[in-house]
Amino acid sequence: MTEGTFSHSQVASTLSSYGIEADSIDFLARGTYAEVYRIRSSAGDWVARIRSSQARPEDVRFAASWGQVVAAEVPVPVPIAPVETVPRIGHRVVDAAPYIEHHPGDDDVGPDAWMQVGRWVGQMHRLGMPLATEAPRDLDYGNHPHPKLFRRYLDQVRVAMPDDRRAILQRVDRLVDKITTHTSDHLDSLVVGVVHFWNVLYKDKQPVAIIDLDFFL
Repeated sequence: MTEGTFSHSQVASTLSSYGIEADSIDFLARGTYAEVYRIRSSAGDWVARIRSSQARPEDVRFAASWGQVVAAEVPVPVPIAPVETVPRIGHRVVDAAPYIEHHPGDDDVGPDAWMQVGRWVGQMHRLGMPLATEAPRDLDYGNHPHPKLFRRYLDQVRVAMPDDRRAILQRVDRLVDKITTHTSDHLDSLVVGVVHFWNVLYKDKQPVAIIDLDFFL
């Protein structure tokens, strides 16, 4: 627990909203968009994520409903729906899902593993079509590739880049403008559905689950 930002009591108090009574709480990782803890309880092992302050309660609720839709055909740790309101620590919402045994860093895999992941994503897209209008879109966090977020990333790179290299970004800006001009009229004709990004757990060099069900396009 010493590496985590949040105390045992802070994390434990949020778990009551999911009906989980923790026997132990261990810090797992700190990412860009969440701090992750492993929860051990008499009812099994769970993962709790203290989300970015930009995350919204409706994103957590969507992940729970979406997991229930796809779990029959795709291995996913179905997030738990909170009993009442989505719990928070300060301004950060917290979600919980079953822990999946995996090997961290075991994602150097071959074509067969990627083909399996591709099949799963295709299944998720098909199953998700009825939920497309409910999926989180154009979020200010995560990996959703929309113009606003892309521009923000360019601005962050621009600040960090040495002055003599910034001309490269100017060329990127002009290229993006040209692409947008030529494609904007066709975007409305594209098929829109719920497609997951490449958040995959591996074990023995094989994919065992797709995670982070709130990050959809």
